[in-house]
Amino acid sequence: MKLKFWGTRGSIPVPGKSTIKFGGNTSCIQITNNNDFLILDAGTGARELGNDLLQNSMCEELHLLITHTHWDHIQGLPFFQPIYNDKCKLHIYSESKLGASISKVFETQWDPNYFPVTADIFKDKVKYQRISSDNKTMINGFEVETINSHHSEGTLSFKIRVNGKTIVYMTDNELFYDAKNQFPTKEKIADLNSQLIEFSKNADILIHDSMYQFEDYAEKIGWGHSNNYSSAIFATLANVKKMFLFHYDPDYNDNKIAAIENETKEFLKS
Repeated sequence: MKLKFWGTRGSIPVPGKSTIKFGGNTSCIQITNNNDFLILDAGTGARELGNDLLQNSMCEELHLLITHTHWDHIQGLPFFQPIYNDKCKLHIYSESKLGASISKVFETQWDPNYFPVTADIFKDKVKYQRISSDNKTMINGFEVETINSHHSEGTLSFKIRVNGKTIVYMTDNELFYDAKNQFPTKEKIADLNSQLIEFSKNADILIHDSMYQFEDYAEKIGWGHSNNYSSAIFATLANVKKMFLFHYDPDYNDNKIAAIENETKEFLKS
């Protein structure tokens, strides 16, 4: 199984010389097993992914899992070239929120007020399928299990299994603890996030929201994102083999993220 990050950033893309190492595109990940693959989220990283798929003639049947439809997780779709190609079909799996149909949510991006091309151009090539929390299904050869995380009106996290390996993708998740009064502790993280810990238990890879450095988190409590220390404690409690910090604040440059990475490694040793 191969994992490739096409977009790692939260909120808004920030390309430039200060974001080369850790990336400036918003959330998009590709998980590949032999010739089968899944796409997780369609932030601006989806543009380069789409170009790569076309170049390698790998776009007949595409399967895209959406955690939630905030802009930074879908803003690459209008620039995802496979949906404009007659040889490609795209299956979008998403939860329906706030009373709107899945198709309505996505096709709004092609409203003439926002984009010069209308959704009619790809209607026969895109299929929508509703997925919900606490569900387990097979998608393109991968076992996919879902759970709701702590973010906004609800965000799906995915546990993906294939060939005896497990990846948990848990972006846009605020780990609960007494953040206004306490430093994160194992006891509070375990008590208030038990279902998510159990969901992630013993995963080979955990990709977890770590949008904020701990020292910046106090002003962002309740925004639906985690800090690097709470994410590290969560990963320890879940006994995962490897964790990737993910969904970085757009104001963080490569030097800042490298410092957060080193800080987190030292924290885990303490």
